[in-house]
Amino acid sequence: MSCPACEKSNVPVAYDQDDPLQQRPRFQCPNCGLFYVSDVALRVLMGGQFAESNQRYKIAAFLREQKLAGVGPIRLYHERSTDPAANQPPGITIDEVLERFPKTFADLIDRILLNLSRWGDFYGATFKLLANLDQSVLFAKHKDEFEGLARYLYNLGYAGVKFLGDGMIELTLTEKGWARVEELQATRLASESKQAFVAMWFDSQLEAAYQDGIAMGISDAGYTPVRVDYIEHSGKICDRIIGEIRKSRFLVADLTGRRTGVFFEAGFAMGLGRPVVWLCRDTDFDQVKEDFDTRQYNYIVWSSSDDLRKRLRQRIEAENL
Repeated sequence: MSCPACEKSNVPVAYDQDDPLQQRPRFQCPNCGLFYVSDVALRVLMGGQFAESNQRYKIAAFLREQKLAGVGPIRLYHERSTDPAANQPPGITIDEVLERFPKTFADLIDRILLNLSRWGDFYGATFKLLANLDQSVLFAKHKDEFEGLARYLYNLGYAGVKFLGDGMIELTLTEKGWARVEELQATRLASESKQAFVAMWFDSQLEAAYQDGIAMGISDAGYTPVRVDYIEHSGKICDRIIGEIRKSRFLVADLTGRRTGVFFEAGFAMGLGRPVVWLCRDTDFDQVKEDFDTRQYNYIVWSSSDDLRKRLRQRIEAENL
């Protein structure tokens, strides 16, 4: 039968024998990769109502993206079972796949670039894509959108493009395209990081606040605190600071003492898109709240290490950092 996602290939249907009570059709598609589909999900995908909604290409794009990323096999369900005895292996529902589809044009272009970089992971790699088979690589609905997105990559300077006819396109990522890929990969690594950078005044009067408050609050929330003066290094301190902020999921900035370095580090983190948690000791806050650039943020104004530890953990968890 044809692949229930991309509909482009005739694929053999096998069954998941690991659970004979709930045999699941298994598809090995050259475009979409290896994936399982529950019986109900398969009926939904092949049903006329789903076809009329013109959503199937999004399923194919998701599967192709996962295949290029080396993730799989994927299990598709219609809905998650709430019955503990159902023995449902980890997977994703059709609605969740649709929810993950790029919601903005900028996100769409970024994910196309990541797809291409995974397909040929070296500078100068050339990709030949055929609309009928490879439109899912560009998250495209049809041939016209496939070609339009290729032109847009060219107009942005991200790729060299040749139209070879009969729906065939040759793409080569440019230096600008690879630079954008590196930015996206760095952002992804930071989003998966368990490190939190701490910017604060390195004064002995705040040592207890760091050890018993900030560091413990970060650890309680499941992250590893990093303070640059605790790291052994032989290079330039400013380079190490920038490198550690880049590797961090978020930054904790304590403005007690109003140190200019803390403002710089927090600003750099914000420029990278990293969340910043703002702190200040209560005895210093009257001065800090007068700073024009930072007074609009929601500070944790702390009075003791125990208070700081508890509230910092709660803020990190509440913000889902």
